[in-house]
Amino acid sequence: MNFFKLPPFKPIPKKPGLYAYLPAIIYMIFVTVLLLMPASDLPKNPFLELIYFDKWIHFCIFCMLCFLWALPGVRYFKHPVRHLIIIAAFCTAYGIITEYAQKNLTIDRSFDQADIIADASGVVLGCIALLYLKKKAISISH
Repeated sequence: MNFFKLPPFKPIPKKPGLYAYLPAIIYMIFVTVLLLMPASDLPKNPFLELIYFDKWIHFCIFCMLCFLWALPGVRYFKHPVRHLIIIAAFCTAYGIITEYAQKNLTIDRSFDQADIIADASGVVLGCIALLYLKKKAISISH
C-alpha cells in the first residue's frame, strides 16, 4: 500500500513568473528575520546545545529554502540540473552572507563556520529531495 502518492507529473507550459517564487520570497524574508534575531531572544537549554540543535535548525531551514526556490524551475525545465546548481549556489551564498551579517550587524550573534556547513548540507539535501520527487512523479505518470 502506497501512502505517499504524487500527482501525475505535468511540466509547466510557460516559464514560471514571480508568483511561482512568492513562497520562496516570503520564506526567505522570514528566515532572514530569524537568523538576525538577537541571541537573547532565543531559547537557552543545555540539552539543545548538547545535540547541536542550532546546526539542525540551519540544516532544515536551508533545505526548505532551496526546495522552495528550485521547485518552480524544476517543474518547468525538462533537465533541471543547471537550474538546481544555480539555486544551490544562491542559497549557499545567502547562508554565508547571513553569517557575516550576524557577525557585523548584530550585537550578540557571531560568525560560525559550522553553520555554513549545515546550511550547505541542507541545500544539497533540498536539491536531492527535489530531484527524487521529480523522478518519482515522472515514473508514476508513465
